[in-house]
Amino acid sequence: MGTAKPREGQCTYAYRDGKRCTSEIEGRGQFCFWHDPAANKESPDIKDRLQEWARSHRYLEGIKLRYAQLEGIKLGGSKGVDLSNADLFHANLKKARLTNVNLKDANLVKTDLSRARLSQVNIQDANLMGVQLRGAKMDRVDWGKAVLNEKLGAAAERKGKEHQAFQCYREALLVYQHLGRVYARNRDGKMASRLFMREMEMQRKLMPRGSVAWFWSMLVDLVRGYGEKPLPVFGLALIIVLISGGFYSYYGVLGSFGPGGIDVLLGFSSEVGLVENAVDFLHCAIFSAKVFFSLGYSDQVYEGPRGPLRRSKLFSAAWSWRFIWCSRCASTSAEPGGRPRDRDAFRIWSGDQTSAKQISRLYYASEENG
Repeated sequence: MGTAKPREGQCTYAYRDGKRCTSEIEGRGQFCFWHDPAANKESPDIKDRLQEWARSHRYLEGIKLRYAQLEGIKLGGSKGVDLSNADLFHANLKKARLTNVNLKDANLVKTDLSRARLSQVNIQDANLMGVQLRGAKMDRVDWGKAVLNEKLGAAAERKGKEHQAFQCYREALLVYQHLGRVYARNRDGKMASRLFMREMEMQRKLMPRGSVAWFWSMLVDLVRGYGEKPLPVFGLALIIVLISGGFYSYYGVLGSFGPGGIDVLLGFSSEVGLVENAVDFLHCAIFSAKVFFSLGYSDQVYEGPRGPLRRSKLFSAAWSWRFIWCSRCASTSAEPGGRPRDRDAFRIWSGDQTSAKQISRLYYASEENG
């Protein structure tokens, strides 16, 4: 799409759709006051000026509001406001009310949104490093499938830039950590769970690939979704029970299966038909479930080589129940005040060597030194 030529005295900023900003140039530059990065946005009346300008201009794309004092500002509404690609670095948006606002690709580094209300806000691909959301209320906020830092890390990894990818993944970890805690305080368990899983995946990407910690983290993700997905654990238990039932069927199980308490040896036999073998396998699978869920106790006797199979069965059963227990811990509600009391323990148990307090300190200090 072609870009329209600006008239004399018109701002030269071009929107994504090719249209030009209709505002007049202020000063000696080529941009209007809002698109001029050199214009001072720290004046006390900046909030009133922005609200008035937003009423007559639906497109606020690309405006520069670095260090702007916009506490308590109200933007958006039924028609919405486009603030995509806006520069809000270190802007003060405490107690702001943003409704139906598009902040896609915006620079929100160290933006203060404490106690703000965000409703139907699109924040996809925005730079969220250091953004402060303490006490913020969020409703239908679209963060996208992944934050910008993770996408940049994946792109750098594909190009072989390991150091750059490590830094981006580390920043993504801090962002997910902060967002997850904000949603936990808002009692939005579904979103907090999703962000926690993204956080743990970033933690795995920071580990040396192929290391014991990396494989352990991958196992916890596949089996349990880092404590947020209960069904895979029961699927794993079912697979173990059926596989062990196959071994029991092959070697045979002796127990009181027959009428009157008569001991019967069950198992695969080439002398009987398919139906009889299927029934015997079902009994062996039931025996396998008893051994698995009772950690080895049953009134039947396994006739095959007991040692290796029994030890492996007990080990898998114990750790499957361990996964279930940790799943319950990680999925419990937050304490009064919003701090998830069990996810920190699950982070350490699943291979995360960085405590939550350390991550929080890193998050707010990461931008202090440039």
